[in-house]
Amino acid sequence: TRRAMANYYRAFGRNRGELRQHLRPINLPTLLIWGVREPVFIRETTEHFHEYVPNLRIVRVDRAGHFVQTDAPEIVNELLIEFARG
Repeated sequence: TRRAMANYYRAFGRNRGELRQHLRPINLPTLLIWGVREPVFIRETTEHFHEYVPNLRIVRVDRAGHFVQTDAPEIVNELLIEFARG
């Protein structure tokens, strides 16, 4: 439900310092597909991950919002196939 998701984000904000001590780097190739028209999270949410995800590729899709796979399925499919092929 929406309420459950909102509570998740509230709890994450309060316990951020506690959670960070448990984070470990993701040392695998990682793809983040981001909708430029994202109404919930700001662009800065996608930045400064190098410490945690050193092999991160970010692709920003201009015509997409929060649900990139719905807004731009062709682009998402192409990116996923390319990423899977390595």
